[in-house]
Amino acid sequence: MKSAQRCSVIADPSIPSGVQENNYLFPKSEASSDEDALILGVKHWWSQIRESGGIGQGVTFTHYNVGKPIAWFTRMAWQLLRVLAVPWLHATPTGLLYVTTHLEVTSSTSIST
Repeated sequence: MKSAQRCSVIADPSIPSGVQENNYLFPKSEASSDEDALILGVKHWWSQIRESGGIGQGVTFTHYNVGKPIAWFTRMAWQLLRVLAVPWLHATPTGLLYVTTHLEVTSSTSIST
């Protein structure tokens, strides 16, 4: 994954239309193994439902939620309905770990207005 190799939280412009990306950059000291690092990334994305207060009682992702951290959770939740999203790990020379995953967006994952 190019974003992981670039260690950039800006989405890779070459990813196909309909694919979105979750990224998480954190100190290497927070993970004792590659597996722990991947788990930390996935937990970070899923934790947004708890930390941000969710997506409302209607459980609907709206334009209000676009660009907010809750989007990481919703991408993971929707993608898991189709297929388990596999995260990628890259270590930076500065001692940071970068976890990223690509998530296919389908018509069933469209944003409600």
